[in-house]
Amino acid sequence: MKAKLISLSLLAFVMFCTAAFTSCSKDDDIHPEDTFDIHNPEGYFLYVKQSNPDGSYPGFMVMKFMPGQILRISGVSGDIDAPYTVINGNAMDIQYGEGARIVFEGESIWSTFELFTEFVLIKEPESNQLAGKSFSGTYYKGDKSILHQNFFYSFAADGNTVDAGFNPETAERTENYTPVGNIAARAVLDNGDTEFMVLVNGQLKVNYKVYSPDVPTWPDYHGAFTQQ
Repeated sequence: MKAKLISLSLLAFVMFCTAAFTSCSKDDDIHPEDTFDIHNPEGYFLYVKQSNPDGSYPGFMVMKFMPGQILRISGVSGDIDAPYTVINGNAMDIQYGEGARIVFEGESIWSTFELFTEFVLIKEPESNQLAGKSFSGTYYKGDKSILHQNFFYSFAADGNTVDAGFNPETAERTENYTPVGNIAARAVLDNGDTEFMVLVNGQLKVNYKVYSPDVPTWPDYHGAFTQQ
């Protein structure tokens, strides 16, 4: 039986930090060893994918390095500020719950939290990188079965709106969104559902969470959409 991960708002990763997991990801334009200073990281984001070991129920988030050694963690369930401490000149201990460590070793990034399965270090751009771009791909349920074979997102060149639907010629809906660091966006639909969209290495990674009046839940659907 595959169980869903708990919500980002509860920071699941800090409750179960037991084993090292050395999966890493490389950003095409950013070379951490040349440009990223762990002692002065402001102006950078860390994209993190969290999922079960089999890749099911993925959650996408971005961690913004704030002044005063604070990480602002943004995802489909909202934003959380968590303090961190620099350890040994190449690692960050996130001080929330039972804690988690993220280690920077040249172009490799890994964590003591085994459900963190992908990392990309991104320098914050000066302008909205989503504006005027369109993406298409397949939407999946948490268990990796297909929800929608074809789906698209098209961001307006001006203003913070995005069209979404099954056929790019006919939008099913248009949503207002809140930019997150010029690389991501969060949209709250009229029915209370939430979308979190982040641009990573040319792909739009999206989580969709169905509204629940109870404790915020882990994302219900996900997809990686290719720019058109």
